[in-house]
Amino acid sequence: MKKLLTIVVLGLLWGGNAYAEEMYLHCKRIKGIEWHDYYTIDPDKNLAISTAYGTPNEMEKNDKIYKIAYTKGKFFIWGESWKDKGIDFYHYYQLDLKTFKKKNKANMVNVYNNDIGVDGMIKEKTRPFKCIRVDSPPQFYN
Repeated sequence: MKKLLTIVVLGLLWGGNAYAEEMYLHCKRIKGIEWHDYYTIDPDKNLAISTAYGTPNEMEKNDKIYKIAYTKGKFFIWGESWKDKGIDFYHYYQLDLKTFKKKNKANMVNVYNNDIGVDGMIKEKTRPFKCIRVDSPPQFYN
């Protein structure tokens, strides 16, 4: 009986993480220059890491861990914000997590305001991406 109770208790303790997993995204910009972003995300741990970015011919390795990452409704959101000379800037990503988990692909939007127009005004912009799930982050060799 003790063994059965131990198995049940351990199963409950470990069962909470049964669906927690890192997911690897390859995101391609829909408009503009051909641009690729790679991310490792784990929504259950509020984790988002940029692993690589660039054009197909010039990919750069990146290990940027985003301090802001959370799930809100069906979306997983990550990014950063900062202040420079009294101005609040931000750079966020929003992935349709529900669709991504179901179909292994989804749309992502990048929202940012760290560009200053020719008129000197800061403007909010968005960039749409299409993301697919891949087996692992990109590999870089020396």
